[in-house]
Amino acid sequence: MDPNPSGNYFSYAEHQDPNVREPWKYQLQRLVQLGVMALEFACKEGKNPDGLVQAGSIRLIEILTHANSWNCFSKVSSQTAATEQLCLQQLGLRTRLYPIAGHLVREQALQAKDANQHALEGVLRLSLRPLFKLSGEEKRTVAVRFLEEVLTTASLVTHLPVGLVEVIASVEVVDALLDAALSSDASLENVNPKDCSNWEGSTALCVAFNLINLFDKATKESKAEIEPRIYLIYLQALRKHFAQGVDDLRAANSKPEYESVLLQMQPLLNRSWFQRFLVATHSSSYTEKVEAQDSFVLVACVYYSLIELLVICHGATGKEAVVAMIPALNVLAFTPGIQQSLWFQAAKMLRIPGEIPAEVASAAKVAVWDIEELHGGVREITESGPLSAVFGLFCRTYNHLLLVLDDDDFFDRQEPFTIPQLQAITAALNTLVYRSIIRTEAPKWKNNQSEESQFPSLLSDATTLLRSLYDRDCRRSFCPPDLWLAPADCGPQIGTDSSGPCGKEIISQVLKTCPQTMRFEERASIFRETVIDAKLRHRPHPMPFFGQDMVVPITIHRGTELEDAYSHLLGLSTDRLRTRWMVSFVNEQGLEEAGLDGGGLLKELLTEVSKKGFDPRYGLFESNADGEIYPSPAAENVEHGLELLEVMGKMIGKAVFEGVLVEVSLANFFAANLLGRYSYLDSLPSFDKDLHRNLVRLKQYEGDAAELCLDFTIEEMVFGKRVVHELRPGGKDIPVTNENKLQYVHLVAHWKLNKSMGKVMGAFARGFYSVVEPQWLQIFSVKELTQLLSGGHFEVDLDDLRAHTKYSGGYQDGSRAIRMFWKVLSTFSSEEMQRFLRFVTSCPRPPLLGFKHLTPPFTIHKVVEDTTPLLQFSDLERLPTASTCNNMLKLPNYRKESTLRDKMLYAIGANAGFDLS
Repeated sequence: MDPNPSGNYFSYAEHQDPNVREPWKYQLQRLVQLGVMALEFACKEGKNPDGLVQAGSIRLIEILTHANSWNCFSKVSSQTAATEQLCLQQLGLRTRLYPIAGHLVREQALQAKDANQHALEGVLRLSLRPLFKLSGEEKRTVAVRFLEEVLTTASLVTHLPVGLVEVIASVEVVDALLDAALSSDASLENVNPKDCSNWEGSTALCVAFNLINLFDKATKESKAEIEPRIYLIYLQALRKHFAQGVDDLRAANSKPEYESVLLQMQPLLNRSWFQRFLVATHSSSYTEKVEAQDSFVLVACVYYSLIELLVICHGATGKEAVVAMIPALNVLAFTPGIQQSLWFQAAKMLRIPGEIPAEVASAAKVAVWDIEELHGGVREITESGPLSAVFGLFCRTYNHLLLVLDDDDFFDRQEPFTIPQLQAITAALNTLVYRSIIRTEAPKWKNNQSEESQFPSLLSDATTLLRSLYDRDCRRSFCPPDLWLAPADCGPQIGTDSSGPCGKEIISQVLKTCPQTMRFEERASIFRETVIDAKLRHRPHPMPFFGQDMVVPITIHRGTELEDAYSHLLGLSTDRLRTRWMVSFVNEQGLEEAGLDGGGLLKELLTEVSKKGFDPRYGLFESNADGEIYPSPAAENVEHGLELLEVMGKMIGKAVFEGVLVEVSLANFFAANLLGRYSYLDSLPSFDKDLHRNLVRLKQYEGDAAELCLDFTIEEMVFGKRVVHELRPGGKDIPVTNENKLQYVHLVAHWKLNKSMGKVMGAFARGFYSVVEPQWLQIFSVKELTQLLSGGHFEVDLDDLRAHTKYSGGYQDGSRAIRMFWKVLSTFSSEEMQRFLRFVTSCPRPPLLGFKHLTPPFTIHKVVEDTTPLLQFSDLERLPTASTCNNMLKLPNYRKESTLRDKMLYAIGANAGFDLS
């Protein structure tokens, strides 16, 4: 090489002779490589204790790659800039600078060696220079190398000093790193993460975690939003990792990292992605709308992953899982417009209608409600990650919103969905859940849920929302009955052959998951068959030497029926509660009443105890404005109150078990509790209409809720003293504001219906469940449970009643008085027929499955006439009487149809019973 006339080595950058300039450029690039090699040697432990070689190598590389430091040009020409570019390409693309940077970062993070901090800062600055100077594919390649070697260090941002983080956290650098991550996230999975802790497990996890933190620092002032895909990469990686070892993560030595991850997720809850999407969808620009649609799906994926991650991080299942999701669901569910956008996006992706037009719904075609596109069940939805995220997020957020959605919102204002839209949602869920169960492989996932983790999760979300909508419909209908039955009516028939693909296992799953797809009569028959099986299993062994079945003797004194039932039943086991009771009564004079218990005395016992126990004056139960009963919250303060409630539960359970109808109407929230379901705002009117009205007013209040001076507490009076309960930890110091008033409304309703009533409803349920197993009842709705207790809400079938009527005392079906009786009965109105049933059975409604199941069977007994000459016509003045404990009508042998009709109407109107005879 010719001597340099200026004496400056770097002046060769503009030498006119290319034969001189080009070899010099090659030499310069080699010097850069040698400088990096010297730096790598110096960074090896023990090779450079004083750091001089490191400092010298870093300074050399800085000079070689920075044209402004060459000090031989007043102005950097294009030729010199090109030379600098070559050096930066050499540094960024063809040296081991980034592995060195990664090594120093990990050394700092793991060992906290401050001695190398200056070297680390210098190396990081060097590694970032190509990101500032290069462009295009070269810049992306350098960014990927930085990601692979530096950002794969677990928890990088949390381990490095603030000054070093600021070196990396510039907007330009972070933009380049984000672009690289989004364009090469698949390849990142092939790079081993550089572990700095005992739990981070994947490259995507480490890179995304660090990028999110760097972005937040780089855009602190600008309030910019990070690309949702970065969060998605991070959350999905976290979810995958935590699902593999939640127990290890939550061990004592991992707790700081676990809590750190949960803390890092909190900023997600304050993001405004969905709000930005909703604004964009109303834009006039087609391009903006398309971009908004794509972004919306991605954002849905982010939040769905976040909710899944919250559940996994808490190691939660069942009710705990619901609690874990609340922070995210509170943000999403109460954002206006979210549910509609999620539903219509899901409907678009599923290619199903978002609403059912009124003219289609009124056509009364069952097939309309069986959505053919969903016949593949949940499994087909889970094959598309974005679709399962959008649909799953819709199910969870809408179900959460329903907790505080009152009837005015749901039915009158029809927010957030109109009735045609609700029908489309319900039909889709109903079809989806049913078809997921009856697919031939459905029983398999129950035992092997790890095969497709999203499958049972999404099915559970869909089932939960479907159940909430069905409960609403049962209370106040918004769907035609055919909608619920359509999947079963239009789909493959479910058989009873347990060896076939559609056998008893699938019937069991359908009853457990979507019982509403089977007709009530079918389910009631299954319930009765289950009871019969239980009776056979609990049938006592014969007494030795006597050859008789063991029975439970129960002696009841007139006037103390409930107290005697308490002493007899409190300690009885399930076996003895389900076996046959031999009931006898003792009158006021202390004499045992004559007669054997053929079922009538048991019914009388159940009827008398229920009348006394349910009487609000006794202190165990209260009634609402509609006459529906529920356990009194004050019952636990009554002497033996909880035990008496348990006995009442056993008595009512026995009535259901034996098919004995009891005239009682349970409050909605109380019946829901017996079915194992929580009650929320929409059930509050069945407990306290005034409180419900006030909470709805607060929810709809347009002013500043803080002016009402409410806090998260609730008061009650106990023995004349005011007791304050906090609705959430620290509730007395948390004011109710417009931002949290929905949470306050929900917590008040929850406390009133579930927590404050927990002990008394639990005592009743404990007794009830000791006779009737909880899972037997979960196939029924609240209304249907009432029908199990008190009979069906339908017209009396006279032909059925006559076919299952017995006669005694000389009457037969062909007797003249009997023929007149049935003719008169056929002329009764519905109200008169109810009074007749109450007169003879003590219950105004017929048995669920017909009079075949009336216990004891309906009997008409002939009243013997006095045939003496003087009194041969006096019997026509007698009134019919009834023995309700035996379901027996005692009917005089009337000669005229008009007389029979008049006497019968008078008797049932006066409720004559035994008295008017």
